[in-house]
Amino acid sequence: MTTGSGGLLSLEEPPPTSERQLDETVSRLRDGARKFVRLSLDKRIQLASAMQAGYLKIARASVEAACTAKGIAHGSPLAGEEWTLGPWSVVRHLRLIRESLATIQATGNTRVGKLGRTADQRLTVQVFPGGAIDSLLFQGVRADVHLQPGVTEEEMENSRALFYKRPRDDEGKVVLVLGGGNVNGIPSMDVLTKMFNEGKTCVLKMNPVNAYLGPYLEEAFADAIHLDYLAVVYGGSQEGSYLAQHPDVGEVHLTGSDQTFDAILWGPPGPDRESRKARGAPVLEKPVTGELGNVSPVIVLPGPYSDKQLQYQAEDVVAGLTFNAAFDCNANKVLILPKGWSQREAFLAGIEQRSRRRRLGRPTIPALTIAGDSTPESGSPLGTSGRRARIYSPGHWSRTWIPTTCSSADSAPSRSALSCSRLRSEAATRLISWRRRSPSPTTGSGEHSRPG
Repeated sequence: MTTGSGGLLSLEEPPPTSERQLDETVSRLRDGARKFVRLSLDKRIQLASAMQAGYLKIARASVEAACTAKGIAHGSPLAGEEWTLGPWSVVRHLRLIRESLATIQATGNTRVGKLGRTADQRLTVQVFPGGAIDSLLFQGVRADVHLQPGVTEEEMENSRALFYKRPRDDEGKVVLVLGGGNVNGIPSMDVLTKMFNEGKTCVLKMNPVNAYLGPYLEEAFADAIHLDYLAVVYGGSQEGSYLAQHPDVGEVHLTGSDQTFDAILWGPPGPDRESRKARGAPVLEKPVTGELGNVSPVIVLPGPYSDKQLQYQAEDVVAGLTFNAAFDCNANKVLILPKGWSQREAFLAGIEQRSRRRRLGRPTIPALTIAGDSTPESGSPLGTSGRRARIYSPGHWSRTWIPTTCSSADSAPSRSALSCSRLRSEAATRLISWRRRSPSPTTGSGEHSRPG
């Protein structure tokens, strides 16, 4: 990152990593994997502490770089999003990893919260808040995981921290992590999950959208890189494909679109891909997991609510919709309101009012049109009653249309019906939406491993 005319920061994207360099990198990580798989818990805790300390050192500089990339004024309230999307998430994640490793060392397992049962008697586990800090910062917020039907308490206990319970007599594994470009904390947290939850070394290929972040991560995680447990490389789809096919890369994880996931696993679009899908014959014969986004619902239960409560929730809905210019897999996308709710109009008016004054940074992926079926010229229906609303963004992007769906609980247009159908099967009853890991046919079910 350099200083240009007028004192403004300009970002320099590192050049693509050559195939020779990629081969050398994977070879070092292959050697590192043999050591890392047998690393003691004490050494793992020390490594996590060093990586956390390293990230704290680059936190401010990385946030300033992200603000520059997204056209956000340094030190402005909107810059707080970048602190949340990067340093806060990553540093917190590393703290939770340290605490979990210490608990495993002391008890042989990780700690979970209260257990319960759903109405249909499935096991539930409270995972948030995870401690006093969470309780203080997020008063009144709780998240439970609803386990699959038939999972018992014993199975839940035995299935946690599996890497630390199994004999470590293998040679370890190298994982290719294709970093997400929309949220700057995701590449780091994907790497940390693979390293500390699964005991694998990682080659992190930065997404070209936020490749400027790579040098900061190299500095932050220098201890892990020096020990050949991690490497950061650069490039586009060509470099990503080369690494995915590399014989010494044992598996692939990506954060991105379903199109990218399908291209890696099943090949380019066309009849051949569909035939391979039908036969269950992927082009890449190694485990592939993907974090491919979500359709996050906001489900409103009928009040009554005070005016103050109603306006607070309207602000919260808009913040969840416009966070990171809506380039977030947890962004609010579906608003479900009870039919006949007397405060409906006041709530929607509050949403519209706050939308008008909400400021956004530049969209993370400029080439992507932010729209539903089409971008409306004069707003688009926000609800089934015909109400219309617009999302305004002063500054660089004078008016930005953000796709969302608003429907009554038992009366919705076709698009809403499709969204609600997905929600009922995926996330409708959850207070906090969890990112889905899409398993490949070769890996069975995926697993959520990011601490709450």
